[in-house]
Amino acid sequence: MKIYATEIPTVWEEYTKLPWSESEAYFESNRAANEKAVRDIGYRGKYTGEIVRTGVADGYATYMVMDNQRTLSLMHMDWVDGYEFQWAHRWTKKDILDMIARSKAMAKLFSK
Repeated sequence: MKIYATEIPTVWEEYTKLPWSESEAYFESNRAANEKAVRDIGYRGKYTGEIVRTGVADGYATYMVMDNQRTLSLMHMDWVDGYEFQWAHRWTKKDILDMIARSKAMAKLFSK
């Protein structure tokens, strides 16, 4: 699994003093901008733009999926602490798809 840096990084000074509700919007706009950037270079697959994360230390390592309709790659999102998961490069396509499915199931469960 290839892991790339963000095309459009976050700026720490821009989001540290924001209330939580506004910081979520800041990170979502950063995700959307990075999704647009990778779609412009050819990653137009179904899963492009999906977020996967795993717990690291006292936070999360967050990655955006980049799908070119044949393979999946990841973009490390430098949000908050910018944690990286040391074994993310070993995840398979099935691992990523399972993480996406679990994330959607949890969102559905807690949206009621």
